[in-house]
Amino acid sequence: AYNKDRSYKTYKAYIEGDSSEVAANTALCLIHQANYLLDKLLRSLEKSFVEKGGFTERLYRVRKEYRDNQ
Repeated sequence: AYNKDRSYKTYKAYIEGDSSEVAANTALCLIHQANYLLDKLLRSLEKSFVEKGGFTERLYRVRKEYRDNQ
């Protein structure tokens, strides 16, 4: 069943169990999950950068708006 609050305890039985194959498969699954999440984060950051610009561009925009309103 899906559990959004997973921690090491969730996988402990698989990793510390008797079967090294199960431990290896568990590690591979966790690596794939982490890789998927990192790819998703990179896509999101890229989209945000393209749409809103980088930190320096946003900082300049805010500073310019402040000066224009003075």
